[in-house]
Amino acid sequence: MVKWLTVAGVAVIGFWAAGCGVSDRFLDDAQKRIDFLTARGVPDSLLGEAKVYLYQLREFKRASAQDRDIPNAVKHLDIALNRADNFYLTRIAPLHGSIPFTGSAGEPSRRE
Repeated sequence: MVKWLTVAGVAVIGFWAAGCGVSDRFLDDAQKRIDFLTARGVPDSLLGEAKVYLYQLREFKRASAQDRDIPNAVKHLDIALNRADNFYLTRIAPLHGSIPFTGSAGEPSRRE
């Protein structure tokens, strides 16, 4: 998990340092990170900023903008995602082994 986060962070910084346009793969990877964190229980209040910057980057790409705001949006997207990743790793991931699984009606599941 930490290796994946490091690789993703390096990729984001690479795009930011190059100052080039944003690829579809980069946008898809950022969306997958947001979806992963959402599915794991990271609150929307921590992911909202990342969603805004991802939306901005999609709009920059759609408009074929070669704007100086692209590297700034990439940098802030990376910061927001790292903040959410850190929250997940320090607050949520350690709890996964200690929280009992409950069924859909709040009843403990019957594991056979």
